[in-house]
Amino acid sequence: MDGSLQRFSVMLSSLYFAPPHRVTRAKGFPFELSRRPRRRAPIKLGNTIQLSYQVLAVTVLRFYFYQILRERAAEDD
Repeated sequence: MDGSLQRFSVMLSSLYFAPPHRVTRAKGFPFELSRRPRRRAPIKLGNTIQLSYQVLAVTVLRFYFYQILRERAAEDD
């Protein structure tokens, strides 16, 4: 795997596994969770939109990634 493909796959995985906003804003997450159990917060529209953008970005990047692989395979023939 050459450098550009490796960077590309790292970028893909970081996009795919990026946590939603609230997790990153919590101070010292995951160590300073409150002691008393809280009710689950309803799913916020912002998080839903961010997740859908992430899924869209990953889908588009995956498409280009496989297109690059197909072109390289065609060059090798």
